[in-house]
Amino acid sequence: MSYILAVLQAVVQAVAEIFPLSFSGLQAVQRDFAGDFSGTVSPLAGIIHIAVALGIVAAFFKMFRRETGEFFMSFADMARKQFSLKSMPPTRGFMGCTLISFLFFLVLLLPAGDYGNLYEFFRYFSYDRCLLDEGFAYLVMFGVMLACIKTADMRRRETRGMDVRFALIMGVLALVGVNMAGFSVVALLTCVAMLWGLADKLAVRYAFAIAAPAFLGRGIIELVQTRSAPAVGPAILAFVVAAAAAFFAARLFLWVVCKRHLQYFVWYDLAFGAVVSVVGIVQLFIR
Repeated sequence: MSYILAVLQAVVQAVAEIFPLSFSGLQAVQRDFAGDFSGTVSPLAGIIHIAVALGIVAAFFKMFRRETGEFFMSFADMARKQFSLKSMPPTRGFMGCTLISFLFFLVLLLPAGDYGNLYEFFRYFSYDRCLLDEGFAYLVMFGVMLACIKTADMRRRETRGMDVRFALIMGVLALVGVNMAGFSVVALLTCVAMLWGLADKLAVRYAFAIAAPAFLGRGIIELVQTRSAPAVGPAILAFVVAAAAAFFAARLFLWVVCKRHLQYFVWYDLAFGAVVSVVGIVQLFIR
């Protein structure tokens, strides 16, 4: 039975992390109704997060290989004194912006009083005996995706490039999306990038370029913080299944965005967010 549960968690977590379903939000709701507010970290969840990151890298391998090459070539150009911000090729600009956005995750190491650091501060809101913040996050996702869909025709007529302001905005959103239950970081970054003016495929690739290392880092942190070790067999199976599920889910998400099928998830986030918000409001008075 442990093998079956491992496979189910691998598929659900991989799909929910990539599509606007929010695995962290679903997990927070499940733990709330189960009365589990300990905030204990599941080692299997950490393993699956690492697998999801590798699945995304495999799905967009050419992009990650190209951007890794641009990263090292930048240092080579600096050494040869040939580095120039004005004549920077688009691929290097993409790499630079994603790097700036990802650097925001270093903020999680900052001290936060009794919480320890900002990472633990964010985790507190996922197990605070109230689902109002998770419901609010789902409703924010609904609003962002709805705005993205409503402005689709306008974006087709006008596209916009990336700059430092864009990278800073995306970095803040990525920091919040990864660490606050109810947000879907991939969908959030994709929709905001499209609202900024990026082409559909470029927006999706930018979102995954940030999400993959973020999931990898989160998985490593979860493994370090765990107090128990999963069974070897189910863990290996979950890793393989999650990586494969993430690979296909990432490619499918790209197709969904390009074919304008996000509206199906818009109504899911509205309905689920409204229900969770109502439950959260009730909890304010009974807990």
